[in-house]
Amino acid sequence: MAKPKQKMRLKSSIKGALFGFVIGAVLILLASFGGCFAFSHTEEKTTITSTQLKTALEQASDLITTKYYYSQIGKFENSYELNGWSIPFTEKNFILTYQGEAQLGFKTSDLEVSLNGNKIVVKCPPIEILSNSIPSESVEVYDQSYNIFNPVSVDDYLKFETEQKAQAVERMQTTGVFEQAQKDARTAIVQLLNMIPEIQKSYAIEVEFSAQNSIDPSTTTTTQSAEEVKEPAEVTDSVAA
Repeated sequence: MAKPKQKMRLKSSIKGALFGFVIGAVLILLASFGGCFAFSHTEEKTTITSTQLKTALEQASDLITTKYYYSQIGKFENSYELNGWSIPFTEKNFILTYQGEAQLGFKTSDLEVSLNGNKIVVKCPPIEILSNSIPSESVEVYDQSYNIFNPVSVDDYLKFETEQKAQAVERMQTTGVFEQAQKDARTAIVQLLNMIPEIQKSYAIEVEFSAQNSIDPSTTTTTQSAEEVKEPAEVTDSVAA
């Protein structure tokens, strides 16, 4: 028999996306970039090649990304069915809140870098969702049913998580997140290359992107194994309005 549940109005709330890239560890990056270029100690002009530029950008791949944070209140419902009809006393459900994080960018190994005179042209592949996760520590469960005929299982949590990640991907594609990720990547690439004095002084940098493809949400929502998922140790009977 399902435990009586307090009535409540479910409100969906999505925190504003937090966009941005992180440009840090300047000294380390300078050393990394410096190792990619053959700076001459003579009076000859420094020689810069497209291969060296691509290698430098590949080493800084973590900085050419955008992080998108989302939070939501979600509800899961399920029951046994017979010929399309729900069987009484087999309903199960839970309501939970969670915070997710997606990382957008591209594989820097797919970059194409060319030199046209004093112009550096960086051609980038379409933006991808590199990761999409809902940390278990961010999940809080409310109003969970306790039905001996159809108890809530770990698989229910996994299915719910997969559905919520897919919804987040759909929101990203309709709220300008991919466009912002392109802007962030372009800014990061220009700033990273301009950390080399010779480039900043003598070269113009142009960053191009391939046409953005539509992303199938089901292909970007990996789930944890059942052994990695822990059911909440404590469940409350209400959720804040």
